[in-house]
This record gives sequence, structure tokens and C-alpha cells, in this order.
Amino acid sequence: MLFLIPAIAFALPPQRPEQAPPPPALVNLNVIALDAKGQSVMDLQADDLRVWDNGKPQKISSFRRRQSRLSAPAALGPREYANRAGNVIPHATVILFDQLNTQFADRGYVSNQLVHVLQQFESPDNLYLYLITTNGSLYPVHGLPGNEEDATKDSSWTRDIQTRLNDALRITLAHRPTDLMIDIDARVRATFETLSMVAARLAAVPGRKTIVWLTHGVPISLSPARTGLADWIDYTPYVEQLSQTLDHADVSIYAVQQSPPGTATAGQADEGRMTSTSPAGRGGLSGSDPTAVTGVTGLGSEQTLDEFARLTGGRAWENNDIGGAIKQAITDAKQSYLISYTPPPENWDGKYHKIRVTCARKGVKLQARQGYYAFAEQATAKQEEAAVQAAVQSPFDAAEIGLRATATPEAGNPPVLRLAVRIDLSGVQLAQTGDAFAGELAVRFVEYQDDGAIRQTKPVALKIHLTGEQHQAALKDGFAMEEGLALAANVEKVRLIVFDSASSAIGSLTIPVAK
Repeated sequence: MLFLIPAIAFALPPQRPEQAPPPPALVNLNVIALDAKGQSVMDLQADDLRVWDNGKPQKISSFRRRQSRLSAPAALGPREYANRAGNVIPHATVILFDQLNTQFADRGYVSNQLVHVLQQFESPDNLYLYLITTNGSLYPVHGLPGNEEDATKDSSWTRDIQTRLNDALRITLAHRPTDLMIDIDARVRATFETLSMVAARLAAVPGRKTIVWLTHGVPISLSPARTGLADWIDYTPYVEQLSQTLDHADVSIYAVQQSPPGTATAGQADEGRMTSTSPAGRGGLSGSDPTAVTGVTGLGSEQTLDEFARLTGGRAWENNDIGGAIKQAITDAKQSYLISYTPPPENWDGKYHKIRVTCARKGVKLQARQGYYAFAEQATAKQEEAAVQAAVQSPFDAAEIGLRATATPEAGNPPVLRLAVRIDLSGVQLAQTGDAFAGELAVRFVEYQDDGAIRQTKPVALKIHLTGEQHQAALKDGFAMEEGLALAANVEKVRLIVFDSASSAIGSLTIPVAK
């Protein structure tokens, strides 16, 4: 087990890290702001926004703009490393071409539209494409780097999309397995499992993520006539659970229900369909009413997509606008605000809470998730652990909080790796009282051994107390922290992970261990 040398020095002021107390439970919201022309509005201030939880006003505890591009650090010195050097992924958009839930005759139409749209992207940075195959597995056409053996960093992959997609379809295209054709329940569950898999992969990618789901969708309920059972099957709990998983991974669903011109929607084939009265592209748009429906017999596929969009802060289309959805998802992933508030403890009651976010500035429309299920496991301590574990397993370094460190090996038995770390406070939420600034970061060190084993310390709290003058200096040069790590002989690399519970921002930095 990795252990720390007793001599630990923290700058401004020096102190030993202590075990972090449980932080207050936060609700984090990613907010998209659009003007009347659908363009992003990126000059809002915290005072421009208002948040209501079940109709009660809430105090915004943190507010920050999410940068589409992260600034690169100054030139690195000898044995110096930074998490904003090289190829950093600040956000990601994944397109899911869902063959499992799209009729065989319609896949050609979707494929042609997808090729037409993607060929228009000359620089598709941070854009990826997967197929959900007819057996429910994932097939990467252009996969996330670090996750797929055949993933490529080719920045012009969309120019050859016709060939790439045709090859992928030729490999994967087959009639739906018999059990999934006959058993709708099995198909729905397989779909949710695959979406969970995508969320897990995206959790390892830093920054904001969006999924553009090209699908007919799946029903949220099935009648006895479709299942042969005595009772209805309600998939609402699965949607709730998956939406929580997506939210913790910082992922929004942008669903495009596929129905080629002149055909019926998938929802019309579902037993117990309810027809939404809200417009296409509604999803998480402020002011839409997800409860405004006609009919009382159940929910169809379009409502399932609406639910995912509403609970994850995405959007839903029923007009086949693949290009519009992809462009909107990319724009929203690049430019948004992250706000947090702390509900009272009694709010964590296991029930659904409606969220309403409004803007005091006229002409600005906001898009955010419209509610959450207030389960105790959603408290910040769980969110912190989920974020840290994703950073532990990720092939990437997270860069929301900028980190740079100089690593100096020191002789000893065992040998010691001395780290002089600088933390960029521009990504950290500090509370200001008069001329003083205070905050707290959860810090963890992880060692990666040559046999594949991963060992990590328990989280410790790094308390920050700065005067105004110290704060200005730290904003310029970074907050200084020094650590000595005694490592086993088979350690190949170490990773520093820093998490800010006030803003839910995370940073990680991987440092190779010289042999």
C-alpha cells in the first residue's frame, strides 16, 4: 500500500492534510444559455440565474463557466509535468447509431443522413461514432482514444465516413437475434445495459459530454398484451437509475427519434402510447412541460426519450434532424455554465424533485435538467468518490483543475519521489469573506504497478486559507503543495487527483517513475 513520508509541507500556510469530513450534499446543474437565434450566451453572471427546488428558491453556492478550450501551461522544465500539456480532451460528443432499436428497412435512411451530415465536418475534434449492434453490443466506427484497440486520433476521419460506416455496417449488420426480436422486454433491458456501458466509458473522459442517440427508442412501459404476463412492466425505475448514472458521468442525452418520411413513429407501435404535446427539440428546455400529455394508458418510445433528455439536461427531436442535433450537442458541450446549490438535509427524501432555472436577462432561454431523484447516495460524498474513481481508471488526465508538478527522485530505502505541485485556482471555488478566501480540496495519490495493480491513498483534505494578496499571487502562480511519496520498486507511474466539492471540478496529473 502506498504510504506518505511524515514530512509534508503545504504552502500558504504549511500544514499536514487531515481526513476530510463529509461535505454537504450538493445538486450540480449544467446550464446551457441560448439567445433568440439559438446562439450560446456566455457572459452571464451568477446574479442572472435563479434556481427553484420543488418550488422553493435556492441559493447558488457555486457558479463557473465551462471553458471550451483549456489554456496550455508555460513551457515545462526538466522533470516537470502538467495536465494541460499535449492533447487534452476538454469535452466529447458521442453519436450512437442504434441498430438494435431501428427497423432493418430504416437503417439505410439513417446511414445516408449520417454520412451526409458528417462529411460536412472538416475538423471533427472530440466527436466519436459508435454502433449499437443488433445484439446490443458496441462497435466503434471512430472510438474514444484509449478505450478501443482500433481507435484513431485521425482528425479528418469524417472525410472517409462513407467507407468507414459501410465497413462497420457490413461487419455488424445482421438480423436481430431471435430472442430480442420476440422478447421486447429483453431488448429494452439490453438497450439500458448498453447505454450504461457508454456512460461508464465517458465517465473516464474529462469535461462535458453529450450523447446523440439516433434511435426509434424503447417503450417505458409494456402492456400484458405485449408481454404475455398478467401485469404491466414499468421501466421508469431503470430510466431513473440510468439517468443518475449519466448525470454523475456529466453526460446529457440528445435523442433523435428516427422515422423516415412517410412512416409512423416507433411510439405509435408501442402499447399504451401517450402523445406528447410539447414541441420537437424540447427535452431540457426551460418552460417545457413534460407532464402535458393526452391519453392515460401508458408511455411510448418518444416519452422515454423525453424522460432521458429531461433528467440529463439534454434535448429530444422527433423530426429526423440528425445534423441539427449533432451540431447543437457539440455547441452545448463546448459552452455552458456549472452551478451548484445545497438543498436542506430533509430534501434527500428519495422522492422526485422538480428543478426550475430562470434567467433575469430577457431573451435568454436556459436548458438544464428539470429534476432529480433525491436519493441519499446522490450526496456529494458519493459524487466525489465516483468522480475520483473515474479519474483513477481513466486513460486520460482530467484537466478542469490545472495541475503541474516537478518530480525529484530522492535516494532512500524505499526511494522517495518528491513532488512540488502547483494547483491552478481558477478552476476552484473559494468562499470570500472580506479580504479572505477559503476552500477545501480532496487530494489523493495513486500508484500504478507494472503487474497492473492499482493502489491509492484515502482522500485527505487540503484546506486553503488565503489573504487577498496571497489569493492574487496564487491565481498567477498556482497554489503550492509539496509531497514526498515512498513507492514500491514495481511502481511505473503515480497520479495526483484533486477534487473540489464546491464546484465538482476535478484535476488529475500522471507522473512516470524513473527506473
